[in-house]
Amino acid sequence: MKFISKQSLAAAAAMCVVMPAGGAQAQDDTRTLAASSPWVLDLAEDSCALRRQFSDGTDTAFMEMRQFSPNGALQFIVYSDTMETRSRRFRYQVMPDTEERENPNAFRISLNDGGTGMMFNGSLSTAAMAEAASDGDIEITDEQRRQREAEVTGIHFSNSFEHPLVLETGSMADPMGAMRGCMDNLLTFWGIDVDAHQSLTREVQPLRMRQWVHRFVREYPSGALREGEQASLNLRLIINTEGEVEECHVQSAVGLEVFHDTACDGLRRHARFEPALDAAGNAIRSYWTTSVLYQIG
Repeated sequence: MKFISKQSLAAAAAMCVVMPAGGAQAQDDTRTLAASSPWVLDLAEDSCALRRQFSDGTDTAFMEMRQFSPNGALQFIVYSDTMETRSRRFRYQVMPDTEERENPNAFRISLNDGGTGMMFNGSLSTAAMAEAASDGDIEITDEQRRQREAEVTGIHFSNSFEHPLVLETGSMADPMGAMRGCMDNLLTFWGIDVDAHQSLTREVQPLRMRQWVHRFVREYPSGALREGEQASLNLRLIINTEGEVEECHVQSAVGLEVFHDTACDGLRRHARFEPALDAAGNAIRSYWTTSVLYQIG
């Protein structure tokens, strides 16, 4: 069992989409693409997304950053219809940083228009900040997050496309500010008290998570297992004031629908939580999000 992030689950081991190995890339052949469209903000039922196109006049790439909960991880989709994806050792760096990050859980994707690309969970934070936050060593404040977003100039991808690729995003302060406004609207749509969540004294906390995850990951749909089917899901749970799973929603998914029912049923039966507390210490209705990866080793 491997955790994708602090609030992620993994069930069973080989990616839903296999990424082909590729040869080494010539680092002096970098493609630098400037923004060729404005950011487009998309409000979906279970997520918010920012999309933009980039081009140098010859090559074109598209990037989407999707968020499933406030201040949660960003799901990146980067694809091109002029450049092929090449490698399984995917790396990216958020400029102006110079430190690259590896992402072993990246998916190679193919789109209906013939484009290919990568899908992965990541962050605009510095690599050190992201690691410390994931380990629970620090909590990134809103001020630190906004300052960091203002510093961003672009994202560099290596060992992913046939050429190293730089997307010149410019400052992410305004786009991510719009994303936060979108997420507030999304919480209201979920029936969550946005104002109360601005001053929580405790977010929803899993109870004895190691114990129930151990039971959860053993429940692989038998028919899907026989057929070698795999899946990747993003899930949102609504947790009531008693710490019980009130609702389970599949926010996005790759794989058969049987995995949706298996994951939600398993979480309802096994998962246990401490409810969120408002500024006065009273339990309130809130949410918890996670990623589930069903793999066959």
